[in-house]
Amino acid sequence: AEYMGGAFGLPGDPGRVGPGGDQGDSGYPGPKGPMGPTGLDGEIGAMGLQGPPGPQGPAGPPGGIVSLNSRSRTKGFMFGDDPDVASFLGNNFIKKARGTKEVPARSCAHLAENFPEFADGLYWIDPNGGRINDAILVSCQISTKKTCILPKISSYEPITWTKKSIRGSTWLQTLTNDGPFDYKIDPTQLNFLKALSTRATQEIGFICENTPVIYFNQTSRPLLQLLTDDDAKIDIATRVSFKVLQDSCKNSPITGETKIMLETPSQHLPVRDAGMSAMHDSTTKLGLKIGSVCFQ
Repeated sequence: AEYMGGAFGLPGDPGRVGPGGDQGDSGYPGPKGPMGPTGLDGEIGAMGLQGPPGPQGPAGPPGGIVSLNSRSRTKGFMFGDDPDVASFLGNNFIKKARGTKEVPARSCAHLAENFPEFADGLYWIDPNGGRINDAILVSCQISTKKTCILPKISSYEPITWTKKSIRGSTWLQTLTNDGPFDYKIDPTQLNFLKALSTRATQEIGFICENTPVIYFNQTSRPLLQLLTDDDAKIDIATRVSFKVLQDSCKNSPITGETKIMLETPSQHLPVRDAGMSAMHDSTTKLGLKIGSVCFQ
């Protein structure tokens, strides 16, 4: 029969969610992801078994021949004066080093003890006692057992020492740009020579023009300072032996010469610089003579 009712009404509210359905089947695996970062190292494993011995190496060159004088019950073989011993083992193994380049002594005192009949002169020493390739030529005073080292620059011509500041000294190395006074020995050998010695002496001379050297204007105020190897500044008032051998410069204005002798414990010398603590004008000049430093 034909529906003759009114118009359709609005949709009703949604109903409640129904119960979940059964779990579906697993899907297919996805593609492989990128490689992650390297992990931490694991613990060190136990040491493996020792491998078999390797093949024998080739034979070495023949050894040097040295003289073996005798065998001591406590010291083993005693070496003689063969130069090969010094070349291979150093002069510590030499019984009587002769002060030659091939068989150097440790010091001039060492040489004098073994050969007191030797004349004063130039000899080779190796204070550090190692291989002889760094041995040095020195002047030996056999009678006094002194080892004397020459400076590389022994004299400086008289120049004007212009005062650069109100206080302190004007040092020669700042005027010449030659650096500290240097000597014909390397620092390592010098330190060993100091250790083998107890005293050191050095003569320093000054050529003056219209200026005193030791004291300022005949007063008790020291004028000259010296810089030693251990960076100490010394003058005539310092507690070291500072002996004035000659001082014609004190009668300024005059051209003269002043000589001093230093005697100190071995660690202080050699002298590395000289300084003046007074004002100088263009009419005053001062030169320097550096003597050998001797260790005893």
